[in-house]
Amino acid sequence: MNSMNYWHSLALTIVFFFAAIWAFKKQNPKFRSAFFFVVLGITMFSHAKKCFRHVDFFVVFQQSLSKIFLWEFSEAQILPIVLIPLTIITLTFVFGNLFCTWLCPFGIMHRVIYLSRWMPRLPQGLSRSLSNLRWIGLASFFGILFYFRQDPFLWIFDRLTIGKVKGVIIYEIALLILALFIYKPFCRFFCPIGLFLGHIARISGRNRLELTADCVKCGLATKKCEVSALSCPEVNGEKKLEFDQSLCCMCQDCLHACPKSAIKL
Repeated sequence: MNSMNYWHSLALTIVFFFAAIWAFKKQNPKFRSAFFFVVLGITMFSHAKKCFRHVDFFVVFQQSLSKIFLWEFSEAQILPIVLIPLTIITLTFVFGNLFCTWLCPFGIMHRVIYLSRWMPRLPQGLSRSLSNLRWIGLASFFGILFYFRQDPFLWIFDRLTIGKVKGVIIYEIALLILALFIYKPFCRFFCPIGLFLGHIARISGRNRLELTADCVKCGLATKKCEVSALSCPEVNGEKKLEFDQSLCCMCQDCLHACPKSAIKL
């Protein structure tokens, strides 16, 4: 992309992030679904028309980081390329990890296609253990960057290419099939960006869950939490709600599942 496209990406990132904050505060599941489809629709349309690819916020964020570490940009590009990840990191620190659920098209697509009514959930312990694979993803991301001096995702796509079938197509189809049966598998178990932003939000304390006195520890919110950020173990004969900030993607499923409206995000 040229420098103007990066400026467009920066402007769209800011606009959509604040739109996500506004939609998040509405705390309405129908409004949330409408916002998801708007982001997903715009992203898919832009890719289909091969124009405005800078609408794909995940790609823009990841490629900007890669170009910074590889030092691959012109003088005209340096400012917007640096500002894009800096803006997303700053907004995540201030408002929490809204990016992964509300702006990332991969996260939205995988959430939409998941066959939640028919699929058994992964055991919580297994899910939390598998989430540690993202550390390998993060190490691989920087390993490919500094050792092979290439964009990590493009490097992977090149090695997945079979004949005339591009690696990115194989990659995306494989993830889509997996996402039918496992909730957001890439986001939860592989994505280095999600791991990084999740810990930024954890450091800032913005991914914070609060309980009112109305909470009866019924466990319904825990069952609804697909990313296993919530657990309700029994300690000394009493149930205790535990929350892992770094796993929370601020989807609000727990909030809407609580019959007492005792959860605040």
